[in-house]
Formats: sequence, C-alpha cells, structure tokens
Amino acid sequence: MTGKKASIILVLRTLEQYSDQENPLTQQAIINRINQNYGIQLERKSVAASLAVLRDELDYDINKSPKGGFYLGERLFEPSEVNYLTDAIFSSKAISGNYAKDLSKKVMSVLSDNYQKNYRPVYKCDQIDRSEDKGFFLTIDAITHALRHNRKVAFKYMTYDENLHMVPRLKNGQDTVIVSPLYMVYSRGLCYLLSIPEHKKDEQLKDFTSYRIDYIRDIREVKDSVREKATSLSKYKNGFDIAEFINNHIYIFGSDEKTVIKLLVKKPDSIRYLKEWFGKQVSLKKDGSKIIASIKSDEQTFFFWIMQYSEHFTLLEPQSLIKKVRAAAKNILDTYK
Repeated sequence: MTGKKASIILVLRTLEQYSDQENPLTQQAIINRINQNYGIQLERKSVAASLAVLRDELDYDINKSPKGGFYLGERLFEPSEVNYLTDAIFSSKAISGNYAKDLSKKVMSVLSDNYQKNYRPVYKCDQIDRSEDKGFFLTIDAITHALRHNRKVAFKYMTYDENLHMVPRLKNGQDTVIVSPLYMVYSRGLCYLLSIPEHKKDEQLKDFTSYRIDYIRDIREVKDSVREKATSLSKYKNGFDIAEFINNHIYIFGSDEKTVIKLLVKKPDSIRYLKEWFGKQVSLKKDGSKIIASIKSDEQTFFFWIMQYSEHFTLLEPQSLIKKVRAAAKNILDTYK
C-alpha cells in the first residue's frame, strides 16, 4: 500500500507521460500504467482522490474527456513552444548532433509520449555540419561563473590545420588567451564570447574581441583577477547597451563608426533580406520606379554583407565602400582568369 502523497505523484507522472487531449486515460488505465511502471497497485478510489487533489488543490489542468478518461491539458510548454525550442536546438551549429538529440529529448519530455512519437524536427541534426566541441556547456558554465564572480578567464582558442584537425591558435608564440568576459551572444546559429583582452591599451582597442565559444578549450578562471567592465573602454564610459551593440553588429565584429549606406533594390522581393538582417534600421524610399534603401552600418561589416548579396542590391553610397567592393570584385576576376 502506498501513501496519499506518493499516489498523487504517481498519478501526475502517468498523466504527464501518457495522456493528452487525443489520448485520455481512464482510471483503470492509470492503475495499469502505474502497476506496469512502478510495480505498485493503487485502488480506484485512491486514483480518483489523487485526480481531485491535483485539479482542485494543486491547480493542475486535469480535464475529463467527452469520450471518457482524463488528460493533463496545460503543461510547462505548449506543443508549439516545444516545436520552436527543439527546432532551434536542431538547427544550431554550436552543439554536436548527439548533444542536440539528448537536449531535445529533455525539452520534449514535458509532452506526452504520444506527441513525442509524432514529432519530426524541421532540421535533422545528422544533416547539418556541427561543432565537434563536447564541452560546449561546460565552457558556458565556466564563463557564467567568471561573470558572476567578476573574474578574468584564460583559455586556448582553436583553429584548424591543413589536416582539418583542431589546434590552438598561436599569437606571439603563445597559445593561451586571457580576457575579461563581458557577454555571451547568440548570432546566426553560433555562440560568441564578447570580451576585453588582457594587456591591451585602451587607445589600441577599437572594440571588444569576440570568440566562438565552441572553439574555446581548457578554460579556467584567472586566480585573484578582477575582470574589466564594458564601461572601462573610453568609448563606452557613459554607458553600454548590449542590445544596441548586437543590432549594429550583424556579424558580431565590426566598428561602431557608422555611416549611411544607400542601396538600389534590384527586385522588390529582395527587401526581405534587408528586413531579416537589419530589422528596424532599414528605411526605404521610392524614386520613380526605383526603390532606394538606407541603412546605418560600419563599412567593414557591410562590405562582407554586400559581397554576399550583390546580385540583389547595387551599392550607391558611400564611394569609399564602392571602391572596396570594386577592388574585391577585380581581385576575384583576376583569380579566375
């Protein structure tokens, strides 16, 4: 015989795992599931009492189905929310395929088994090139701990050699980087650490340095260190807004020196690319039959963007950026002569 509290927990677990609106459970079905999974035989009146406590005293959304039986309605996440979260996990390149599968199972566990069996992710994790970093979340934990305790961190930052093996990236003969961590940022399917490098004079530092978190290895806190804050840089001494920074840095790197960039939109359908990348920073103006787009961005960042989308847009201003694009285009043509 089991106690009242244990009965309530067993009934709740059974409803969470096996019931939904399309698959209600009768009291006898609940008894059978509990006996099968836990080897405990509940009486029907114990199940009925547990259902009443869950619904009336603990505010669980226990529903009685018109076709008989009970099911758990509202859950921690709705099915559409679980779909969104799992699809985001599967489409992220920052974690390995196996980890994506394991993590998605944890998220899916809030739904019934019946729903999980019918779920298919938008992106299958074995069809995407992914990070090989098995310690990704351990690195995030280490960075989080350092941020919480205002410590600097040291780590090896990896790259690939000619054999496609990951090796430490050397700088001045050293393979260890020391930085003051500031923020972790998710951008375009990858996670980055924004930081201030050690021993870098303020006048030499144009902006933060960024590191792909899945390329970080052997991270540790620097003993007795105190990390610098974003406002320690003279350009941010009056305050720093991380949301504004991200909106202005579509590739994470780049300068804060913004200029107005004007584009000719070749086809109206291409406007969606501007909206997807630049959001509210885009303004459009009709000039006869032409559509002119204006964006505030730094030239370094926008150079890479316009090279990617040159078939959709023609760069009109500024002339300095047009010259860079022309030089790059000429170099490409010379390479493939």
